[in-house]
Amino acid sequence: MKKEANNWMESFTRNGVVATMGLLLFVCFSVQSAISPDLDNQISVLCDKMQSCALESLGGENVDTANSAFVEKMIGAACRQIRGEFDVMSLSNKVDTAATACLKSMTALSCQAFESDVETPECSALAKMTQNSL
Repeated sequence: MKKEANNWMESFTRNGVVATMGLLLFVCFSVQSAISPDLDNQISVLCDKMQSCALESLGGENVDTANSAFVEKMIGAACRQIRGEFDVMSLSNKVDTAATACLKSMTALSCQAFESDVETPECSALAKMTQNSL
């Protein structure tokens, strides 16, 4: 089952979610500030969604304890890294709001859409905004 969990993570990283998160993590501005409470909350919601979808793709409630713990550990590490990157990054209010909207739109997707290359309009707007500012 760990191999299945690894395969899921490999598949997940090839999809648009990681590309979108990479873009979000790359955005940086000159004024140092902490992330907003809304963005911090949305990162938590996204992490919960990632874990839920990972477990669902491995069999839902039928996932054994070892694999469930493995997925939780992998997602936990990814989420700590995401939060850490946002913590050291400075976001303007406009980008912070757009990043929050992007993450919120991603968590509203079904697991199937979430794990595919679906890009929400909010994430497209964020990508366009950040491309124009780099």
